[in-house]
Amino acid sequence: MLGKTTTEAGTIRDSNQDYVLDGSDRGYFILADGSGLEGRSVAEEIARRLAEKLLTIRLQASVEASADRISRAVLECNQLVTDWQVNRPGHQSSSVNLALACVVEGKLFLGATNTCGILGLIRNQTIKIPPRGLPRIPCEPAMHGPRGSDRPEVARYGTNSVPSGDDGREFTVFTEGGTVSTFEPAISILGPLDFQVGDWIMLFSEGLLMSQPLDELEELVPAVHQEADDFTDGIFRRASQRYEGDDRTLAFLRMVPPDLKGLLSDDTVISTEIDRTYSFPVWGALLVMLMGCLLSLLLDRLPDFPGAGDDADEDS
Repeated sequence: MLGKTTTEAGTIRDSNQDYVLDGSDRGYFILADGSGLEGRSVAEEIARRLAEKLLTIRLQASVEASADRISRAVLECNQLVTDWQVNRPGHQSSSVNLALACVVEGKLFLGATNTCGILGLIRNQTIKIPPRGLPRIPCEPAMHGPRGSDRPEVARYGTNSVPSGDDGREFTVFTEGGTVSTFEPAISILGPLDFQVGDWIMLFSEGLLMSQPLDELEELVPAVHQEADDFTDGIFRRASQRYEGDDRTLAFLRMVPPDLKGLLSDDTVISTEIDRTYSFPVWGALLVMLMGCLLSLLLDRLPDFPGAGDDADEDS
């Protein structure tokens, strides 16, 4: 994948809480939309942990098992956020929503939670994961969409579109310091998808979709081809003109030939909390051999030490 990201902080806070982890050269891409007092740090840490899980899935999982494995990885990351809300000072109001793309054995998987969204063109068909429970911009009467659902918290779809709807189930955690209101995320996984070189995907954060509805963008999909940069810049500018209060992030990914292989190189290193594996690349070994040869040539050209010949004559 080749990725281009456009992001900008909103006017309601001092820093941008959206975080993008671009692992497109290793077959994954993650957009983490943080919120709350520690939103940025939570987004960064969750993105890094999810990246490790996705790399493990790429190495170990089959295509058939990947959708379940990716869903489980996202749920585990969300459970970490819930634990931090209870146990880490200042994290009570912090949360993160995610949008991701991952290639496993030449097949594409897309995922999003809650208010993040995805739109793309894969094999000349429009694919999308709409946001769920998206807040409305402040000028509108209602600030939040409906919450609560009897639907499963994980939804997987093999079709080209994931239906919009509920944003997960709200629950309250009681702690000694008070209560923490949090959510079980509504996770949407799309895949496995066959794709071809040149296909593209866009990942959106909540702040951008608040002012730029996904349905409106879907009508413009045929216009995205070679002029993708101008198109994405225009989307971002229009969204910012409509509402710039929240952080806004748009990531554009183009599929490239190496994605069709979907395999990691031998030099890939995956780190986990339990074990760390280190690899020595082939070019490193060749460099060491070359340095050894050069050192040998230099030693051959050095003059003999003084007195070495005299000692030899005396011995004879």
